[in-house]
Amino acid sequence: SVSAQSLNPCGHSVCAPCAEKWLYDQCAGTCPVCRRQCNLLRPVIANITVNNVVEKHIQLCALSGDITWQNGGTKLMSWMERSR
Repeated sequence: SVSAQSLNPCGHSVCAPCAEKWLYDQCAGTCPVCRRQCNLLRPVIANITVNNVVEKHIQLCALSGDITWQNGGTKLMSWMERSR
């Protein structure tokens, strides 16, 4: 999923795949922005605000006439595939 995640406790936002790669694949355990140590039990929290802003932006792109963001459009289909 490409959803936005907030790192706990610093609050910096990153996409879920980037957070996972940074925290687990590289065994960093820190924020990639400020290098503050993340909470070991819950290093990331869904950033609902950023996710809602992205959804509204996609809707506005479709309403503005951008066919790539309308139903069946290439960008919307790609986004939906990555958002699963």
